Amino acid sequence: MSSLSTLLNTGSIAKSITATASAAITTKKPVILNSNGTITQVTRTSAEVPFTSGTPVEFENDASATGVSAAFDSNSNKVVITYKNYYKPNSGDNGGFCIVGTVSGTSISFGTAVCFSSNAVGRGTSVCFDSTNNKVVIGYRDEDDSNKGKVIAGTVSGTSISFGSAVTFESGATTEINLAFGNGRVLSLIHISEPTRRT
Repeated sequence: MSSLSTLLNTGSIAKSITATASAAITTKKPVILNSNGTITQVTRTSAEVPFTSGTPVEFENDASATGVSAAFDSNSNKVVITYKNYYKPNSGDNGGFCIVGTVSGTSISFGTAVCFSSNAVGRGTSVCFDSTNNKVVIGYRDEDDSNKGKVIAGTVSGTSISFGSAVTFESGATTEINLAFGNGRVLSLIHISEPTRRT
């Protein structure tokens, strides 16, 4: 056999070859073609790594969280979770919240949730980490401000996070907001602008 091309199908009839095995081969097991023309049974060369999980931990205990999104802050080595809370005393119903988590082994612990928007936010918050500026960036729909699309940047410190002022990126009604940061320099924002509804 001179090349692998001799094994390729030409028309409706499959080709076959006879080859010498470099070692014992179990029936119906996959094989590979070696450079010297022999075949060898495919085997796993590394040990299987078992998946170990810890115990689930609640980050919000009043069963009113929705629109959850998460990102990893590589600067502080923390997990950041954003969500909408249907009811949070003294913070505005349907407001947007963020909480910082610390992973240790297979367990995670959380700080205190911080409100990034006391206005009602849409169900789908989106969060990413800007590794150039070491900021957490959250995109959301402000339902108390004509459903405008807004973003806000936060800085993680310890187990808490502080925010600057929100910026409007879309003055029209907005939904399906998604953020991503890539190539160490580009923040991408994708959203859908809803048409004006008339009654």
